[in-house]
Amino acid sequence: MLKNNLTIAVITYNRPQKLTQCLNSILKQNSTPPQIIIIDNDNNKSSFSTFNKFKKTLNLHYFVQPKKSRSHARNLALSKCRTDYLAFIDDDCLLNKNWYRQAIKNISKNPDTTFFLGKSILKNRCSFLALIQHKNYQHWFLNQKNLNFCLDTKNLIINLKSLKNLHFDIKFPIFEDIDFGLQINKANLSGKYIPNLIIYHPEETNIFKIFKKNYHRGQIKYQLKKKWGNFDNFSPKLSIKSFNLINYFFNLGYLKEQKKDHQKSLIIILNTSDKSANQERSQIFLKYLKDNNYNAIFADSSQIFKQTVHNLSSLFIYHYYYLTYILSSFLKFHLNFKSDTFYLWSMLKLRGLVISRYLKKNNPMLVISQYPEDFFFTLNPHNYKIILDNPTIYSEELRLKQTDPSKIIKKIKEKEKQIYLKSDYLSFHWYSFFELAQKLKIKINQPLTLNWGCESKHKFSQYQKDPKIIYLGKLNSQWVNPKLLENLHKRFSPSLEIFSYENPDKQLYSSLKTKGYLKNLNNISNYQFGLLTFTNDQLRNNGFSAKHLTYISFGLPVFCPEWRKDPFLEPATIYYNETNFKSQFKKYSQKKFWLQKHQAALKLAKKLNWETTLKPILPVIYKIQNEQT
Repeated sequence: MLKNNLTIAVITYNRPQKLTQCLNSILKQNSTPPQIIIIDNDNNKSSFSTFNKFKKTLNLHYFVQPKKSRSHARNLALSKCRTDYLAFIDDDCLLNKNWYRQAIKNISKNPDTTFFLGKSILKNRCSFLALIQHKNYQHWFLNQKNLNFCLDTKNLIINLKSLKNLHFDIKFPIFEDIDFGLQINKANLSGKYIPNLIIYHPEETNIFKIFKKNYHRGQIKYQLKKKWGNFDNFSPKLSIKSFNLINYFFNLGYLKEQKKDHQKSLIIILNTSDKSANQERSQIFLKYLKDNNYNAIFADSSQIFKQTVHNLSSLFIYHYYYLTYILSSFLKFHLNFKSDTFYLWSMLKLRGLVISRYLKKNNPMLVISQYPEDFFFTLNPHNYKIILDNPTIYSEELRLKQTDPSKIIKKIKEKEKQIYLKSDYLSFHWYSFFELAQKLKIKINQPLTLNWGCESKHKFSQYQKDPKIIYLGKLNSQWVNPKLLENLHKRFSPSLEIFSYENPDKQLYSSLKTKGYLKNLNNISNYQFGLLTFTNDQLRNNGFSAKHLTYISFGLPVFCPEWRKDPFLEPATIYYNETNFKSQFKKYSQKKFWLQKHQAALKLAKKLNWETTLKPILPVIYKIQNEQT
């Protein structure tokens, strides 16, 4: 029978007199439930006396769980319930005389409903303060479009058969019922509001306790929003225009908790400020994290290092490392010391120490480091977590530059291996670098794929009978392949135009003419092809160029040397060598073939938007937060 299938659970804490009144209201029902569970969170002797008083007339089960939260107590009630339905009633509530009858009636009519939420009527209406609080409660309740968002365990019946093993989250000492409702909502379960299911509940009348209680509620509200997002569009405002001090203290508690949490959950994005793509990536990281409500800041590691070097007090802090760096700099820049080895090694060591000191002072939760020359700080003791967001494999880059002897390269490679294992997570700007690391026998602690992304554009390339090619980016580094770039420019100018923030180095180029710095990237849409040039070596062939994605974001097919073939980018890419460039340019200048590559570029750009490529970082940050809480 349904009337024998409902248990009532009463959670009590040091309120024996109120518990007595609550149990009396249950006793006065037209029929009594088969089981009543009392969870005592205080192990109070008077509460136990109350239990003894009623155990002859009610089927009571008494459980003690001292110094635990209400979430613990409610979970204990869920585990001890032997019926299909469990009702939660607060110990300071009184049941309307028809409560049990209405409960059985609604359960029988709605066997598949997960929960039934009853109505709460103010018990101490004579108190002005109690009335204000109750009006606040009613205003909140009536403004919730989703019933699950305002679950209230003062008067709640749960269908345990459809609950799918959900439990109250013990992280929430209050608002555990709202969190429980959000869990139910996530599980696509629903309930009903039953206004005839009535209880009488008093509100607090001590003004100082009210302020304290609502301040604490505001703190927990922030934690609730942090877990579930802004599920009820709550926006705290510290305004006393309406003179509602109860709401004022609630909002104050929320904002204080938010500020405190932001201070201890600081994320530092560590990189250098320059005009390169790396800085662009840092700013996109910063915006993405802030848009997802994380307290993130950018730290310019080069400026931090320069300020330290120019400060003589650093001599007393870093001693030997500071003097070694000053000596190596003097040898390199003033005496034209041929090898950079001494300078490079001393700079990396001191830079690591300087950055460690800066991070220790700011006490972040997480550091996202994006500049390889900063990575030595990982080898020093630290309390924060580290994500190395690595543009490339640093030791391999140095090897290909051929400016340092093999001994120093080998030494740096060994340190780089230690650094990769010391960092908590390692990402590269493109997935293929993981494959290269494996070829180079470099072990990685926890790989995290955070590919480069594309920004949404409003203007795209259009087909032209006389198409133009754009080259964008650096000029004066060996990996750009200066010889290839200059030869292509000689043969295909004026169709090929070159933009760079660097003037051509005369040692690398004999007669390269450029258009200077492209201030407005939207002008890329005036071109029909993008150009990449780079050397034919293991690092570049397994690597990636940020320009590639910049081009395709405007719908430009991309000319790429045939020695780098990336299956992911291939649909929008035209592979070439110096011999066949002319024939490839001629073929894809035809409208039919150009449109195929153009559409593929737009499709890839949509797939590689930053919102998608950076998404894997969010569960990592959430995990780090939980580990540190």
